Amino acid sequence: MNKKQLTNSLIGALALVFSSTALAIPTLQLYTDGANYDATTQTWVTGDSSFTLQALATNEGSGQGKGSVPLTDSTEVFLSIALASGVDPSAGSVSVNGVNITNYLFGIPPIGLDPTPPNNDQLAPHGIFDTNFAEYSFLLGDSCLLCVADQQPGSDGTLKDGWVNNLAVVITGFDLVHFDLYTKTWDEDQYASIDHFAPFSHDAEYQVSEPGSLALFGISLLAMGFAARRRKFD
Repeated sequence: MNKKQLTNSLIGALALVFSSTALAIPTLQLYTDGANYDATTQTWVTGDSSFTLQALATNEGSGQGKGSVPLTDSTEVFLSIALASGVDPSAGSVSVNGVNITNYLFGIPPIGLDPTPPNNDQLAPHGIFDTNFAEYSFLLGDSCLLCVADQQPGSDGTLKDGWVNNLAVVITGFDLVHFDLYTKTWDEDQYASIDHFAPFSHDAEYQVSEPGSLALFGISLLAMGFAARRRKFD
């Protein structure tokens, strides 16, 4: 094989790898309808204190974590609800599907059957942990046909069979709440291990706009108004 043939072969192989990656749908992912995708943190961010958080799953997606246990209708999935660093859980409230979240611990998910940290096989900190976090669990339920797509901007819209769970979230008193999604298994010592998990490019967050940003926005609007008024009288 000459140099040109080798180069073409390498380009073809790389193209195949990247095309396969682009078409891959995560096994688990979070999405908030109407939220903005923050490309820096790769997170769906909403400023609405009451919103629907979608938990999506498919067995045909790219694996995350160990992924040793296949997903089924009866798979228990865990939503991590993390507060900003240093925030006391009593400063506000989070409810999911009408359930008030109270089981906060300090550290890194998951929570084991013995809730005392440390746990095995933790999530990577990804700029969120260690902090106060809680878990809300639910079963995947009935599967649906061709109902799950990669929600990350730029995906090609390919649909796979899977599960879509709509979680009604209501938040009061907190300026930031971060959400992660995963399944877990337990060992004989009652420590929890992450099995499947949503990539950190497919998680979600509630965040109140900073007062400084709102003030700057207000000043900009005033400046635009004065400029328009001046042009009118000129």
